[in-house]
Amino acid sequence: MKYRNLLNLVILLCSIPLANADIYKEWSSPVNNKESQKVLIYGSIATGLLVASRDSTIEKFQDYAQQHGLMSEDMASFGDIMGQTVPNILYIAGNYYVDNKKSEARMKLMAKATMYAGVTTMILKRIVNQRRPNSKNRHSFPSGHTTTAFAFASVVAKEHEWYWGASAYSLATLVALSRIHDNAHYIHDVVFGAAIGTAFGLSLSSLNDDASENISLVPTAGGAYFNYKYSFN
Repeated sequence: MKYRNLLNLVILLCSIPLANADIYKEWSSPVNNKESQKVLIYGSIATGLLVASRDSTIEKFQDYAQQHGLMSEDMASFGDIMGQTVPNILYIAGNYYVDNKKSEARMKLMAKATMYAGVTTMILKRIVNQRRPNSKNRHSFPSGHTTTAFAFASVVAKEHEWYWGASAYSLATLVALSRIHDNAHYIHDVVFGAAIGTAFGLSLSSLNDDASENISLVPTAGGAYFNYKYSFN
């Protein structure tokens, strides 16, 4: 919980200069971006198939995870910590201290992807109201740890070399499996959480790219002028 409180503070500080941002456009970006649409569609189909065959897939996998374990307890503890937005916060803080335009954009992108994905998951938890496998509460679907972990991974994959992206997705997968190992989530919880986080990371990265392409500085005989293109499509 302390990590999430710290992230909320970081996001608030990062969001002050963005008070006039188009929140609706950003929040709805996963359904308007082709790459993110595919992730959500495939994630929804996989989730639906799992739920439809619950007894032979979800329940059996959960039983196996509890009887045999999916990883060591140390790895599960590490996955739980990493799922509490720790890599997201470190990425934001690291780019803040680099202090250049590209790092500032990446810092804001990670904050937005984490915030939008996290809030969306919180809302869905209240709507679906599914009991956790450990029966602690009814906030099982989708997995919040998994959502923010995959939001982190998708941003890293978009912004950096492939090996950084592969490492980030591997970490996010560890987080997802640790939630099942700890009996806090079912497999369909983490599948759909991964889809939400990935979709927001990809779509918001695309919005950042579009904004950069629409801004240009054009030299003229008397100096230069700033050009900004806006599309209503």
